[in-house]
Amino acid sequence: MESLEEFNGNFQHFEKLLQKISKRVSIIQNRNKEYLKWRYLDHPTRKYQIFILKQNDELVGYIILRIHTINNKKIGVILDYIVDSTANEKSLQKLIEKALDYFWKHEVSISIVTSRSGLLENKLLKKTGFFQAPFFLKPESLHFIVRLFSSDKKLTKLKKFNNWFFSFGDYDVF
Repeated sequence: MESLEEFNGNFQHFEKLLQKISKRVSIIQNRNKEYLKWRYLDHPTRKYQIFILKQNDELVGYIILRIHTINNKKIGVILDYIVDSTANEKSLQKLIEKALDYFWKHEVSISIVTSRSGLLENKLLKKTGFFQAPFFLKPESLHFIVRLFSSDKKLTKLKKFNNWFFSFGDYDVF
């Protein structure tokens, strides 16, 4: 049985999903229930919309949204989108479709999201119609710099961009 619903504030099932993603993405911001509650539910000035997808009462994905206004234009921002790679891809796309429907109902002019190529989340976003923004729409490049101060071999994975998972939710400006 599958259900796509508005999040009710209970992060109980999130950690199991995040354990699964940490097996396919080695470097990801801590998204435990305390952090997610602090970041999205307890924010004093911003309102976020969260939708979750469950299959057989197990969380298989979530999407976190915010509507931001710039020059009287509403911008739909997908802050975080994480899915279980073992779940059905068509079902996982429903989270994105739900986000776009939510944006449409709130008269959003444009939707933005960031997702590294090579990730399942990126593949699903592209299937739903998202594309890489043209260069002229990118105000400035995002530079990512890692400097290792140890010769520990385990740390070398930090130097490989493809080991990282980023979303707009990882930036405090959203």
